[in-house]
Amino acid sequence: MLKTYPVTIQIYLNLETHEERQLFNDINTKRKEPHIGLVMKYDQRDEYAELTRDIARILESKMEIEATLSRITVDCTALTSLTIMRRCLIALFEGNVSVKTGKANYGDVTKDEIISIATAFFESWLEIFPKKMADRKTFTSGYSGIQIALAQTIHQLHKHHEIPYEEAINHMLPLKKSCTWKHEDALFSHIYDPFKKRVKNHSTTNAIQKTALEFKRKIEQEGGWLHDSR
Repeated sequence: MLKTYPVTIQIYLNLETHEERQLFNDINTKRKEPHIGLVMKYDQRDEYAELTRDIARILESKMEIEATLSRITVDCTALTSLTIMRRCLIALFEGNVSVKTGKANYGDVTKDEIISIATAFFESWLEIFPKKMADRKTFTSGYSGIQIALAQTIHQLHKHHEIPYEEAINHMLPLKKSCTWKHEDALFSHIYDPFKKRVKNHSTTNAIQKTALEFKRKIEQEGGWLHDSR
């Protein structure tokens, strides 16, 4: 494993002795943790990171996924990133929308089911999102807070209505017609800034939970369920 593990090396040539000392001191006292984007590409200790990479390989021909950057700008053409997908998977299986480290907890899902459920969730985006889904200036579908909220919505439907994940994912399909995914859509009124004419602060824990609740209400309404406020 170590023979094939990528290592970054920086080489400094023609340094004076005092420069070598200063560089040695700076590296050892000002060291920073690896960039989360690089961690997502190579970390083999994080179960969710490994699962994310597996899913991304399955989906690479269907959607553009940013593999290095931890944050996506409004002009980026990628629909999502490895970092965001990892957070979606944690929300999907654990209902946790905050930062998580440590061992993965897939609940009552078997190892054989994990890949198929996760793949079905991300593929459902291709069904419910608009054609220009990565156009963040027009649509919210490319925003991390919206994507993570959808994952938590599935977790809530699975848990509260005691239905399989696959069935919960299928219940998202009516959103294709009931949501425009535009910034000013009523589903996003809690995060919409009428002055800037776009959603803002969509990725905070509180905003994600509220967005998930709005999605859940809409899905329950479309499916004829009595709204469950849990």
